[in-house]
Amino acid sequence: MKGQRPFGALPAWFLTTPFLDGVKGQLFKRFADALQMRFSADLAPVLFEQIASERRVIRYRHGRPYGQWERIKGRAAEALDCVVYAVAVRSLVNIQMDARGNELRNISDSAMIPKVIRSAWMDR
Repeated sequence: MKGQRPFGALPAWFLTTPFLDGVKGQLFKRFADALQMRFSADLAPVLFEQIASERRVIRYRHGRPYGQWERIKGRAAEALDCVVYAVAVRSLVNIQMDARGNELRNISDSAMIPKVIRSAWMDR
């Protein structure tokens, strides 16, 4: 179908640095407010070390300041990358969770789903 992407394909702008830098900025604002993000007490400390593996610095280009994320030397950042991608993908998907939960409950209760799907080819 024209104009549609296969499941799992992402738009090219998704992987661009400005988009992901914006997501990192939003994440770090959420981290600063204890009510915005919650983590399980069972998570390993290495996860938090990796999430805190980058910092925002101000650089100057042609006399103008701009913000840039830079990795703190010697720290792994896999967990931070995973969180950033998860938040970015979640922002692309528009799902009302309450409505989706009700929809899934109704599907499981529905008698409209046949137990065996018969093909017309088998009836020949």
